[in-house]
Amino acid sequence: MTPEELGTMRQRLSTLSDDEAADILQSDWEEFMAAYATPEHFRFQRYSKGIIATAACIAAIVVACAAMLIMTPSESTRRQALSVFTSAKETSSVKLPDGSELKLNGSSSLSCPSNLFDTGKRVVSFSGEGYFKIAPDKKRPFKIYSGDLTITVLGTEFNFSSRDNNDCATLYLVAGTVEMHSRITDDNIRISPGEKAEFNKTTGKFTVTTPGRNENITSWYTGEINFDSQPLDSVILFLERQFDCSLRPEKPMPDKDVSTLRFTGTLPTGNLPLTLRTIEEVYGIRLTKE
Repeated sequence: MTPEELGTMRQRLSTLSDDEAADILQSDWEEFMAAYATPEHFRFQRYSKGIIATAACIAAIVVACAAMLIMTPSESTRRQALSVFTSAKETSSVKLPDGSELKLNGSSSLSCPSNLFDTGKRVVSFSGEGYFKIAPDKKRPFKIYSGDLTITVLGTEFNFSSRDNNDCATLYLVAGTVEMHSRITDDNIRISPGEKAEFNKTTGKFTVTTPGRNENITSWYTGEINFDSQPLDSVILFLERQFDCSLRPEKPMPDKDVSTLRFTGTLPTGNLPLTLRTIEEVYGIRLTKE
């Protein structure tokens, strides 16, 4: 199966109920029996939906295993082109043939030409957002191509985002050293740990800053959202984007003005009820999800 076909099948399977999956498997079985089976070889018996639902679960495991085989190439498949992609709300961990590790955020893709790692080169094409842990190798620098931007590293750890709907590509360096090259202006820059470099896809120019704790660049990767004396209005706005919902503050106490409140602390990225309950108990307000 091509990556596109596998993605379509995984998406379809994730939307099926047990009964729907059972009906599909039952229909396939009946079509097979009608086309190929004879009374001498098979005796057809309709299975209960519980058994078929179990078969559907097994099918899901098979799909997951197939995905793992694509995302973690074996020695035999390393000679083929590597292609990994994620859907809108999916993350995926990948281990490259050189030992480098990568976690893809939603709507991201990674690819490299056939046999490239076997020839001693470490080059990939990337779009979307990912957290990279590059295996050190002084003789073989690791290169990432993303549009008109080339990133060169030896051994380092960073978060990189380059989405089609964003005019800038952003790299936040956690450890090591990274060199970035603009193929538009032919400029090169090097950034240090704790710095964030933005690449303007139109002008080809770089901007380097030191982000604050409230930017939460790697929150999708760490599973934690950190805030340092952040206005509660801004925290709520961040949570709306994070959880793709609308939050409406209610004030059970008339002397509470949400716009004057500030929040310092850590909240989980994958548990909205716990996050809302924490804010409600700290400030004595109520947040309604719409």
